[in-house]
Amino acid sequence: QKVSHIQYTENKINIISNKDIVLNSVIENDQKWTLMQPIGSQNKVYIVGGGHVSLALSEVLSKLDFEIHLLDHRDGLNTFEMNKFAYSKKIIDLNECQKYIHAGENIFVVIVSFGYRTDKVILKSLLSSQYRYIGMMGSKKKTEVLMAELRDEGHSDAVLEKVFAPIGIDIKSETTYEIAISIAAQLIKVKNSPKVRNGF
Repeated sequence: QKVSHIQYTENKINIISNKDIVLNSVIENDQKWTLMQPIGSQNKVYIVGGGHVSLALSEVLSKLDFEIHLLDHRDGLNTFEMNKFAYSKKIIDLNECQKYIHAGENIFVVIVSFGYRTDKVILKSLLSSQYRYIGMMGSKKKTEVLMAELRDEGHSDAVLEKVFAPIGIDIKSETTYEIAISIAAQLIKVKNSPKVRNGF
C-alpha cells in the first residue's frame, strides 16, 4: 500500500501521491532542506526497546508499509541514537507506555526491551488497550513464565491470548537480522489478514 505525502522544502509545499518510502528529512545545507510526512492512516509500528534487534527491525520495516516509532527508557543508548529509520524516537518512563501508544486498528506494537522485568512493565501498561498487533520477544520458557505471572495478577486469558509471544514466525532465527525478518514477516501476515485477533 502506497501512501500520499506532504513534501515541505525551503520554499514550497507539495502533495506527492502514492509514495512508498517515508523520508523524514534531508538537509543538504543551511539553505536547502526537505521534510516528508505521510498523510492518512498509515500502519504504525511502535518498537519498545532500542537495542540491536530494534535497530535491525527498523531497517527492515523502513522498506515496507509501516511508519516506525521508537521508544526506550535509556538515554544515550548507542543503538537508539544510531537508528535513522524511525519516524520518531522518544525516551520515556516504561510504566507510561500507554500515553505514547494509542489504541487503534492500524497500530502494531513490538516489545524488544532490555529484559524480562522491563518486558513485563511494558506489557502491563498496554494490556488494557486494543491494538492490531502486540508481540513480545523472548524464549518460549520466559514468555510462559511471564504470562503465568500476569494471569496470577488477574489478567484474563482472553487478554493475554492477544499477545504474540514469543514474537515472530518460526524460521529458526539465529542472527539479529534473522530475528528482525521473522518479526517483520509476522507483522506483514497480520496486516494482510482479516482483522480479528485483537478486536479489529
